[in-house]
Parts: sequence; C-alpha cells; structure tokens
Amino acid sequence: MYLIVLLGPSSIGKTKISIELAKEINAEIINADSRKVYKYLNIGTAKNKEALKLIPHHLIDFIDPKENFNLALFQNLAFKRIKEIFNRQKNALMVGGTGLYIDAVCEAYDLPPVSTDSNFREYLKKQS
Repeated sequence: MYLIVLLGPSSIGKTKISIELAKEINAEIINADSRKVYKYLNIGTAKNKEALKLIPHHLIDFIDPKENFNLALFQNLAFKRIKEIFNRQKNALMVGGTGLYIDAVCEAYDLPPVSTDSNFREYLKKQS
C-alpha cells in the first residue's frame, strides 16, 4: 500500500484529478488543506459535495472553527487514517495545498506536545 501526494495551489483542479486517480489506484482521499478541516467554511474552500460521495474522504469538514486545531493534531489524525486505509488494503491519496500539513506527515515531523496559551489567546481577542 502507498501514500501518494497531490499538492498544488487553489483552483488548479486537484479535486477532479484526485477523484479520477483514487478510482484508478484504489485509494481513499485524505484532505491536506488547512481550511477544509473546518465545518461551515464552505465559501472559498471548494468542498465538492458530489466528489465526497464518489470516494471516501478523511479529515474534511469535521471540526468546529471555534475549536483548537493545530499541526500536531492534524499529523496524528492523518497517521491514524493512513493506517486504517492501509488496513483496508487501499492506497492513501493525500490531496491539498497546505504544504506544512503534507510535510508533517511525509517527513514524520517530531512535534513536541504543547498546551494552548489561554492568556495569549485572550490578549489576541482584545486586539482590533
């Protein structure tokens, strides 16, 4: 089983290509776009509802924008999904434009656990 990556900027047709490729190589798709992970952010994220029905997609439209989400969480979830996909004897096709997400998985970044700095977040909320 393989992890294949399709990386590129917005609006170049990654979705269409990924559906065709996933069918051809017996793959499931893992989202690697930092905005598509969030629910409700549908404008500007090209969440194609029809494409989602054609091929199983992972890590898309699953977290509330008010919840904390970071690179370490993405990496952990991506590794879990890849393992699940491989266990189903399928290839994993990671598709998106967030290079840091893709690098964190492909290069297996060693990310230290850090907690949220609530004081700093409160400070930022007060800024204009």
